[in-house]
Amino acid sequence: MECRIIGISILHVRENKDAKALLRKCMKGVHIGSPSTKNLEKDLLSLSAEARIKKILTLYHPKVSLACSFSKEDLLIADMILNINPEARIFAIDTLKLPKETLECAEDFSIHSNCTIEWYKPTTGEVEQLVKEWGEDTYRDSIEARKACCNARKLQPLSRAIEGLDIWITGLRRGQGDTRTTLSVFTPASGNDLAKLNPLFDWTIEEVDAEIKKRNIPINTLYESGYTSIGCDPCTKAVSSGEGIRDGRWWWENSDTKECGLHQ
Repeated sequence: MECRIIGISILHVRENKDAKALLRKCMKGVHIGSPSTKNLEKDLLSLSAEARIKKILTLYHPKVSLACSFSKEDLLIADMILNINPEARIFAIDTLKLPKETLECAEDFSIHSNCTIEWYKPTTGEVEQLVKEWGEDTYRDSIEARKACCNARKLQPLSRAIEGLDIWITGLRRGQGDTRTTLSVFTPASGNDLAKLNPLFDWTIEEVDAEIKKRNIPINTLYESGYTSIGCDPCTKAVSSGEGIRDGRWWWENSDTKECGLHQ
């Protein structure tokens, strides 16, 4: 059976007015504060992760999608989604800075699931404008420079991929770091109106690993090298014993800035 996957790493918007405006234009979705959405959140809490996904797909397909970074969580959710509805939308973004292991994982998963992955990339013009304004590879110089890089390489192609969606499915979990401890099963995105389903929000990494093994899902080989979070190659590294799951992301920054912006 043939299905479509659109491939994406998540992005960076906070404190960027142009990025926020672009997202608001493209992400016209469900308002978390509406009575119907509040009832939906309550219903989702009582369901299993796969049942949560099934309910959202039943209600909102085709205006619902998973943004896949090829992390363990995203791969597990992608497998659940495709088992429920092989025609469901799943997307990812090649920032042109992804590790080769992530690209290999995408290919392995597409073979495993008999899916064709559709990639979204920044245009030549978007990258050229980034370099013109900030220089080549200056993302470590300041938070502003790093955000500009995320904006050009992730947000711009993402906006093309998600236009018209109502709900975004994510692999966020409470156990992924201090910035995510208050995460709920259903939340609004930061700086725009697109709602998010977080079906694994209450799962532990041990539960994720066990389910991946049970389903025989191929995972990113970066995990075998000590990585605990998947991102762009220059901005992600392996962590040492005792470090947090996201300590390998933008490790030169303070922990309270280690989000792309949409997950604030």
